[in-house]
Amino acid sequence: KNGLNNLILRRLMVLKDVCRSILVFMDSVESCNTAAEWMNAKICAGMAEVVHGGTPKKQREAIVERFKSGKTKVVFNYSALGTGFDHPGLDCVIVGRPTFSFSSLIAHWSLIVVTTRQGSVI
Repeated sequence: KNGLNNLILRRLMVLKDVCRSILVFMDSVESCNTAAEWMNAKICAGMAEVVHGGTPKKQREAIVERFKSGKTKVVFNYSALGTGFDHPGLDCVIVGRPTFSFSSLIAHWSLIVVTTRQGSVI
């Protein structure tokens, strides 16, 4: 869709081999779906899932559980995980979603600081 999303996918090609758990903030639900479909088709089926503001609660909880247990390696996120989300095993966060909201920016960075105790921030 755009250069930033392509850059994220290229970067994930490397990170998938060195990170256990990767959370990616994307710029739209469409971008999340496209990226997850590409990763699952080209890299490894079941590697990536999508969660967004419209994801039903039970489905979102199941995705988060698989992510935290290591069954899902990459979660592409749009308007769902942020403030209050904690995943001690998270070792990489990619922020690929521009924001003009200072409070949203602080929420993203707070998540990164809390959950990537010894991980990577891109």
